[in-house]
Amino acid sequence: MKRTSAFPFGSARSLRSVLTLAAALWFAFTPRVAHAAAFESAVRGLASHDMDQVTEAVRTLGGLGDPRALVVLRALDSDHLRVDAAGGVYVQDGTTLHDAATGRVAEPAADDSPIVDNEIRRALGPALSALELGSPNVAVRRAAAADIAKRPQNSLVPIVKKALASETDKEIR
Repeated sequence: MKRTSAFPFGSARSLRSVLTLAAALWFAFTPRVAHAAAFESAVRGLASHDMDQVTEAVRTLGGLGDPRALVVLRALDSDHLRVDAAGGVYVQDGTTLHDAATGRVAEPAADDSPIVDNEIRRALGPALSALELGSPNVAVRRAAAADIAKRPQNSLVPIVKKALASETDKEIR
């Protein structure tokens, strides 16, 4: 007579292995999913008519350390960011619009530029500099470090520490 196990995976050890693998996958992918959600939420925040929400979105994007955020914030800074009535946010590249969250080419009726007031500009400079600390170009990193030194902010401390840990240029350190 064949003995059957009470466990669907054959044994308690197999069940433990499956659960361990599931937990490892959960912990491996959860930070990326959370980061992606934070990025997309912050991008959507740029379409807000509430200037405080836009300012917070700029700060959030600057703190993510995501290269995509640099593209979005540079577009905002150079008046190449567009929003549509549905709250979509797009980066204008010549005559082409790209969804700011995905980078995919889009064809919305996005003809409005977000309003950028002085408070947003004050947040935009340090956010751009923080993201530029990760640039492969030494001159860009030097300029970013100099800008951050002129306008230090507590919110940039973790980013600056991370950049310092990997910085090889003595002048920037």
